[in-house]
Amino acid sequence: MTAPIVLLHSSAASGRQWQPLAELLRARHEVFAIDFHGHGSQPAWDGEAPMSLADEAAPVEASAPARRGGPRLQPGKPIPPSELEAFVDATVRIGMDEANVAGVAVSIVQDGRIVLNKGYGFASFDPVRPVD
Repeated sequence: MTAPIVLLHSSAASGRQWQPLAELLRARHEVFAIDFHGHGSQPAWDGEAPMSLADEAAPVEASAPARRGGPRLQPGKPIPPSELEAFVDATVRIGMDEANVAGVAVSIVQDGRIVLNKGYGFASFDPVRPVD
């Protein structure tokens, strides 16, 4: 089995949103679809102070990859652009191959700034037009 994959949901969802993709990836990866506080199986935040970024990251830090000494989150510290793009490239290609998807567009926004905006595959085959 190759490196684990950790799937994180948006603020209005839960780890369940990843169920179809997770099932496809499990053939070759250990997959963790983690719920943040107050979503899915995670109880709501009950701390005395407002939740910090480190508090929000705690469920991910408690995941099996982190406990095994895998890459650790560094809340507030961005992933270097080249590492982010390499990770997204590999993950999207695996997902597209396994789900038989022709094209995908990915945008990642951090602090209100687009840090990655990239198309993969094709939006149309007749006429041939790549995803942009």
